[in-house]
Amino acid sequence: MVLTEYVKVNELLIEDMLGLKKGDTMLIPVSAGIPEAYDIALLAQQYATSIGVKADIFVIAPRSRGSPPNRELTSAAREVDGLYQMAPFHALDLKVTFDKCKIPMAYVSESPGIDESLIRTMVHVDAEWQRRVGRRIANEFTEADEARITTRTGTDYTEDISKIPGEALSGYAADPEGTPWEYVPGSCPGIVEREWGVANGKVVYDDGAYKGAEIVIEDSRIASFGGGFQGELLQRHLGDRINDPDFMCPTEWGIGTNPRARMVAPNGRSLLEWERVLGLIHFHFGDSQPYPVMKDGKLTNPEWKPAKFHEGPNLWYPTVYLDDKLIVKDGVIQEEYYKK
Repeated sequence: MVLTEYVKVNELLIEDMLGLKKGDTMLIPVSAGIPEAYDIALLAQQYATSIGVKADIFVIAPRSRGSPPNRELTSAAREVDGLYQMAPFHALDLKVTFDKCKIPMAYVSESPGIDESLIRTMVHVDAEWQRRVGRRIANEFTEADEARITTRTGTDYTEDISKIPGEALSGYAADPEGTPWEYVPGSCPGIVEREWGVANGKVVYDDGAYKGAEIVIEDSRIASFGGGFQGELLQRHLGDRINDPDFMCPTEWGIGTNPRARMVAPNGRSLLEWERVLGLIHFHFGDSQPYPVMKDGKLTNPEWKPAKFHEGPNLWYPTVYLDDKLIVKDGVIQEEYYKK
């Protein structure tokens, strides 16, 4: 990593996105056995100390999928002013951390190449501009009654979004207009579904192991699969999950707006960077209402719970209408939303 550039990452993330200042405290959770991630945590700690923020690194044991939250980490997180979260997201008891504390958290991840990824997608992009882009599109989601997505490969999907607020998802956990849980890099404006029976249509996987697979959605449930062998593989993979009373399709989706984000970073795939790829839609299903959503400083879905299952397709070159407003045309975000 280039040290001077990573200082800029920490300045943006700690001071602007987490909103921390002299006298505040910060926790940096990181997993044991990942030297690269620990180096990044040390740099974050050093920068925080330089501006008068007391920062502690909290090392936890490597965590397998489905492991229970770490009680000691959750307890420690309740005592600080901000979280520079590098350990796996669900290492925390998220209901306790968010519902009882409302602690600003920026999720960075420990994946290979994350240092290069953050420099490229944060320092080499105007983060404040990305924030404005995210807010413009989020406001359109909030104001619209219906969303429609189509793609060249056959996706044709509509959803009643009249009761769903938009989220900017630009990384600014300290933004009073947003949710104090943010992923970096930004941004990825979109929605988290709150109502059953509002989504209908066909969605086609445009990349990955199930490229070409089709799901038919009826009243926010997966009703059937298509796309030949790939569809059969997807159906086998999902199995009985789709019959779970709490399985919603989709649970959330958003539009990537970061011009420097890539599907595959130079040092290996960086977790969540691919959701920010310019003009791409990530479209996820699984346990309903998997994240808290804030609007005007208030929690809009108090019944939310951390998801045990959450995945879905990427949609390339989409066309997106929110009511009669064209937001994206064949993967190109319209100028009125993407201007400087």
